[in-house]
Amino acid sequence: MNETIGKMEDYLRQFEQIEQFQTEIRSSQDAQLIILFTPEAEKSGFPMQLRGLLIRKANELAGADWFIYGVGEGFS
Repeated sequence: MNETIGKMEDYLRQFEQIEQFQTEIRSSQDAQLIILFTPEAEKSGFPMQLRGLLIRKANELAGADWFIYGVGEGFS
C-alpha cells in the first residue's frame, strides 16, 4: 500500500494548485489521501480537471481499488 500511495503522492507533487495533501495508511488494504487546493484553484475548474487526471492515474496503478470523493459541483 505504501508503494502505491507513494506513486500517487509523487504524481500530485507536480500540481501547484494543490496547497497540501495528507495521506493516512490504515492497513495493507486501506488508505486515504486528502487533497486541499489553493484558494484560487478552489474557485476554478482545476478540482474537476484533477479528478479526471486522478481517475486516469488510478487506472495505471494496477492492483488497487480507488474511490475518488469530493465536495462541490461535479462530485455529488
